[in-house]
Amino acid sequence: MHAVSVVLMEAGSGNGDDNIREWEFYVRVVDPIATEVVAADEPWAAYHAANKASDVLVDDLTWLPHGGAVYVAWACLTDKYEVGSSRPEEAHQVLRKAAQDWLGKPSGPDSDWLAAWTVSITGGEASPG
Repeated sequence: MHAVSVVLMEAGSGNGDDNIREWEFYVRVVDPIATEVVAADEPWAAYHAANKASDVLVDDLTWLPHGGAVYVAWACLTDKYEVGSSRPEEAHQVLRKAAQDWLGKPSGPDSDWLAAWTVSITGGEASPG
């Protein structure tokens, strides 16, 4: 697990335009990766797909209002493979569930949903406020 603690913006805080732009970024860039993860039948194929999420997020952390928390969540998911705390099949199941949940996100910006999704993965490493 990452020892990094990330604080999400409070629900409704921040620039509304940034939140909209962030959500559009997730739909355009992260959703296709999550779709690839869900479609992957082989554990390591899903792992490699999920690593793309961290790769694309790192370049935009400076402007994504919730990017740090989302980055940590995706990294925690791939850590399940890397640190040996789970068998690849178990890690695959957790990763696919998280990706399915990601794809079920609301149609527009929702800080509360992002907080709940990230905390469900990180076990509280990322918390609101």
